[in-house]
Amino acid sequence: MYRTTIAVLAFALACGGAAAGTASFQCSKAKSWVEKTVCGSDRLSGLDLDLAVAYARTLKVLSGQGRKSLGSEQRAWWARRNECRKASDPAACLEARYEGR
Repeated sequence: MYRTTIAVLAFALACGGAAAGTASFQCSKAKSWVEKTVCGSDRLSGLDLDLAVAYARTLKVLSGQGRKSLGSEQRAWWARRNECRKASDPAACLEARYEGR
């Protein structure tokens, strides 16, 4: 299932990324350090929106266990992404996490 999810996410991203510099959430309401860091970088904002679009597209083609698995994978990814706060360069860490996802 994991390989299928990755393949679908890669396909969704290949179908067209979102506009750079726009996060998937309202930066005016950013509260967490991740949100503030993402909003402070056009690159991270673009990656965040690209991932959100890919995630939404993937959800549309999955059902049942596939949707549950994707949700679990995304929550685990969010937790790993949040670990970047402790990195020597949190923004670079976030960029690597987004690119990896």
